[in-house]
This record gives sequence, C-alpha cells and structure tokens, in this order.
Amino acid sequence: MISIFKEKKIKNTLNNIIENKTFDHEQNELFVLDKDASELDKNIYLFTASSLEKRQTIVLRLEITNAASNVWVYFVEGYNRYYLEQIEYTQNCPLKISKEEDAWNVSFAGYLKKNNNKDLARITFNAKFISDNSLIDTTRYLDIKRISKLLCKEKENEQFYNYLQNKPYNEYHQFGTMRGKIIVEGQHHQLDIPAYRKHTFGKLDWNIINNHFTIIACNKKNNYLFEMISLPFASLIETGIKKQENEDIVSSSEIKYERQLILKGAAPENLNILFKFNDEKEIGIHAKKIDNIKYVLQDGEYNLTLGVAEFLIDGVNYRGIFELGYNNDKIRWFNNKEISKIV
Repeated sequence: MISIFKEKKIKNTLNNIIENKTFDHEQNELFVLDKDASELDKNIYLFTASSLEKRQTIVLRLEITNAASNVWVYFVEGYNRYYLEQIEYTQNCPLKISKEEDAWNVSFAGYLKKNNNKDLARITFNAKFISDNSLIDTTRYLDIKRISKLLCKEKENEQFYNYLQNKPYNEYHQFGTMRGKIIVEGQHHQLDIPAYRKHTFGKLDWNIINNHFTIIACNKKNNYLFEMISLPFASLIETGIKKQENEDIVSSSEIKYERQLILKGAAPENLNILFKFNDEKEIGIHAKKIDNIKYVLQDGEYNLTLGVAEFLIDGVNYRGIFELGYNNDKIRWFNNKEISKIV
C-alpha cells in the first residue's frame, strides 16, 4: 500500500523544484552554441502551421550543432506528401530561421521528394511566425499529482529530482500565426494560418529517453498541447495544456487514454484522449492520422515518427501534428515493466 505521507512528500519536493526554477525568456530566445560544445549539444527550431480548410500542413525543423545543420522539411497537401530526408549541411543551409523584433522569419527553397520517392518537386517557403502568446515552459504545467503517485511505486525518485532540477536541455513552446507564401510546383498559396513553434537547446541525448508522444492541435481560436515522456527513472510523465483565445494557459488535472496504443512502435490510426481542466467537464480529443514519416536519430539509438493528424475536440475540428518516438532498445518501451504496472 502506497503511503499517503510518501506521496505528499514527493509532491512537495516536485513543487519546490519547479517553483525555484528560473525561465529567462530573452536569454532562451537568443541561445547560441558555445564553440567548444559537444556533439550532443544542439540548438533545435521546429515550426509547423496547418490549414484545416486547405488540408495543408508544413513542418520545418532545423537542428544546429557545431559540426553541421540538420534540416527536415515535411509538407502534406491533400493526398500529396513532400519531404526532405535528414540532410546535413556544413554550408549553404537552405532552411533559414532568424528573429526580427517580435517575429520569426522562416524561409526554405529546394527540391523535396514527392509521394513515391522518385519524383522531385520544387518548394519555396517564405513566412513570418507572429505571436503575442506567452512562451510555455511545460515543466510548470506537469501533472504533479499523477507523477507523485507513480513515483511512489518506483525507486529512482532522487534521479528524477536531479533530472528535473538540472535538466541538461531546455524546451519551450509557443502558439501563433504563420503569414507568408508557399510555392509548390509553381502553385502559389498565401498563408495566414494557425501555427506553433518549439525551441529545444542544450545537451540532448536521445538515448536517455524510453519513448515519447506529443500532440499539437491548432485552429484560429484554440490550441491544445499534450506531451508524454518515459525515462529510465520516471516511467510516465504527462502534460496537457489548452490555450484559448484571449485566455490564460490552463493545464490538465486528469488525462485518460489507451497508452498501450502508443507503445507498439507505430503510430495508431486513431487515438482518443480525455482531459479534465480544473473543475470543468471532461474534454475529449479524437485524433485521426493523415500521414507520417519516420526519422532515425543519433546513429539509430532513437526512432522518431513525425505525422500529420486531424482532431475533433469538444465538437470542433482541428489540424496539427504528432510526434511518436521510441528507443532502439525495445525492452525500454515499457521501462522494463509490465504495461499494467505503469498505466
């Protein structure tokens, strides 16, 4: 039987760590790698924007190390998929990202594979990410109550405390709007659509992660973010966030879904998640996969599926992306435990 006193002690420790952590907005936004940074030190920018009406989604990811720039571009329009596979550039990187006052400039020009991998299509993208929404440090929105209950069953509490307090990498999110133009095979499309960005920087060792799952669902008024990550010293860490127009960020107090569906090494075709925010009624998210592409990270130590999905949330349609990642060591998918013991 789990001691209520032990759970309360863990909860207090976690709250103290989170409350004492600082988040320097300006410094984080302007982060640059040191000249002597190791190969695990990275500066990663991810931008994505979706139009439900035009059935379009674009994802642009730039990973900068001292050795090279790693570029992913992934564009889904209707039934067509265009993508650039993990290409490293030591010079003349085609994906350019820069900060200009309150906007981020994002541009790309090059040839992407189309559908059957044989055809090439030229795509030009030039847009600004604009937002007056605050930066979201998800550490501050963790489901402390649930994490405390899970940690009571595990023995690695001190390791998780140390990880949370001295996390080797930082990550934060922001919802906004992408405005600009994309030209696909000579066809021009003006963009003024819901968007999202994530900035990750620091020493990111993918091999430390058992698996993770992320959902980003956006429309012009509301945005939802869900994250699950499993670590060797914390079987299950979850965060659910909603950001509604002209309202503050709200974190979930309860999350329910069929976790075994995302612990099988492949993205499910459909997934249902129930959230409860404060004392409000439960909100259901139905996610339907539209397309996905697979990437290999860190010399095969970690596998990532990046996909496009459409969502039905509380009767309203959304479009966005999902990430589903697995350690190459399949034994770690359940953190060396029976799934019934972690869910």
